[in-house]
Order: sequence, then C-alpha cells, then structure tokens
Amino acid sequence: MNRKQIASSIFLGLLCISLVMPSLQATTTRKDALIDYVKSCETGSGFANTPEASGAILESTYHALYILDAYNDLGEIDEASLIEWVNNCKNADYGFGNKEIDESDIISTYYACWIYDLFNVVMYNYTYIWVADLQNGSAGFADNSNVSENIYATFHGIEALTINGTDLSNNNVSTWLVERQNINPGSDGYGGFATDQNSSNMWATWAAIGSISRLNVLNQILTEPLVSWLNSSQNLNSYEDDYGAFSSKPGESDYGLLSTFAAIYCLQKLGSSYLSRINLEAALTWLLDLQNEDGGFRVNSIDAASSLSASYYAFAILDLLGERNRLESGVPWDPGFQIPLWGWILIGIGIILAAILIIKKYYLD
Repeated sequence: MNRKQIASSIFLGLLCISLVMPSLQATTTRKDALIDYVKSCETGSGFANTPEASGAILESTYHALYILDAYNDLGEIDEASLIEWVNNCKNADYGFGNKEIDESDIISTYYACWIYDLFNVVMYNYTYIWVADLQNGSAGFADNSNVSENIYATFHGIEALTINGTDLSNNNVSTWLVERQNINPGSDGYGGFATDQNSSNMWATWAAIGSISRLNVLNQILTEPLVSWLNSSQNLNSYEDDYGAFSSKPGESDYGLLSTFAAIYCLQKLGSSYLSRINLEAALTWLLDLQNEDGGFRVNSIDAASSLSASYYAFAILDLLGERNRLESGVPWDPGFQIPLWGWILIGIGIILAAILIIKKYYLD
C-alpha cells in the first residue's frame, strides 16, 4: 500500500468511530427524567404526590401542571376528566378541598382557581366571594371560616383574587403584611416575618414577600435586616452534605429544599443583585444533587424518597432564576452504554486494520 491508501484507511476508520460514538452515548437528560417522574404520578384524574400514593390531591396536581406547562407538555392531559375531578373537590360553600370530601380551605381553592385558569375554564364567582370573605376586616386571610388569619393563607387568598382580576390596590391587607415584619434589632428574628411578628421563619417570610411584592409595597419594609436574616440561614460549611442549602431560620440545622426555595425567592423578589450576597452556585449544586434515579427530587440530602412537591420546588428555583438549562445535561446515574478511551483506541485500530486488509485484497492483489 502507498501512503495515500494508508491515509485513506485511517480517515475511513476515524469516520466510522465518529459515526458510531454518538449513538452509544447517554441520551436521557435530567429534564427528561423529571418529566417522566411527574407523569408517573398521574392517577387518571389528577396527580398524587408520589407514584405509590393512593389518590390525587389538588396540591400535587398544581405542582405537576406547573412543571408540564413550563415545558409545553400538557398534550397527554385528559382535560375533561381533570376538570371534572377538580370540580368534584368543590364543596357547597364553593370553596375547594385538597381532595373530594375534604373541607374547603383557601390554599386548595387557590390551586383550583389556578388550574381552571390554565385551561381557560371560568371559575365560579361564588368561589371568589368565598375567598374574599375569609379576610378578617383589614387584616389578613384565614385558611377557612373557623380559624384566624395567617400570612400563608393571606398569600394564597391574594393570589386567587389576582387570578380573578380583583383590584387590591385599596385593600389594607398590605399594611397588615408589612406590620408582620420583626423590626426589633435585639431579636434573633430581626428582619424576618411571622404572623405574630416575633417568631420569624422562612416559610412565613416567603409568603409575606410574595404578597408584598404582588401588592407593590416592597418599599415599605426593612430590606437590609431582611437580607441579612435570609443570608444567615445558608449553610456555608463546605464539609457538610447540605452545603449551600438554607434552614428555616438562622441557627437551625434543618436545611431543606423548601427553605432554600423560600430564601432564593425572597432575594430574587427584593432584587436580583441581592443574590450575589449568597453562595448561589453552592445552592444550585446542592439542589441538583437532590435528584434521584427515578427523576424526582427529595427534600434534603438525608431523605431518600422523591416526591412531586419536592420536585416542584426544585424546578421552581431553577425556573425563577432562569437556570432551567441545568436540567438539559445528561443524568449522572444512567450514563448509558459507555466505552472507555482505551476501548475506542482498540476499535479504531481494528477498523483501520480491517480497512487495510480490504484495500489490499480487493484493490492491490
């Protein structure tokens, strides 16, 4: 063989390798795995919190639809059956329970309003009246007519009425919300929010900031104490499994996904520049490590079980930050059929030798 023929053989071998390699690489992405997990929680009507759970609930159905809608993947949803099931969760007072026969509560009612709006179904006007009636005068909203107002219920009441287009600009609930902030510099909860104003916690702070942002009165709160309180809840010990995660309040070690979502949500609402004051990359790395092999997410580094609620909050963080592209990478637990580098070298040599023999036999003999 001359040099030209040898060069042609080598080129042929490399070409074959380049064509074969892509088909042998992993194709499943984190996004694919997440969507598959979400769909595995479908019950035929709504969605359950896990594939093994016995029945659908409005909370999980909202979580699932939020993710699927974000990816324009609602095509397989039986809309008629879904809306019928949601409607069956409605009670005589026109509020909704989390599932059929459950008593009405404001949070489940918000989920129902959101789902109806997603599918362009008109919600009952009496439902919005029921929500509005849960406001305690000029204060916040209650979960139902039997309990007092709280920040978490207030957030969902405001969100439900916003879907209806209710004008809340003259509603004194904004004043009540602003007054839930702990403004005592000598308190451990200084800067955070709580219904009683004293026992600041991350979840109440998330609900307060979400509502205050919706009502456009963020300029009425103490921002710096709040940011400091939020930042102090992050785990900055790189030797711990929950490095980057947030706890329910400073000094606690209950690091988890919900608190991390709440903290990042608040900082983003206050202004994206505040995110530079935390170790955001550590938080996102920790978050991605919570994805299990079934595609779902768990709530922390200890709990091994996936759930739809945890998957929603993980996705919501990435969605809020414009970081959904991090789910486009291949899953780390299922790399597909992989051949080591030395294997590719041997395959390449074999292909080249085979090409040389073929050329020698059919073109030189």
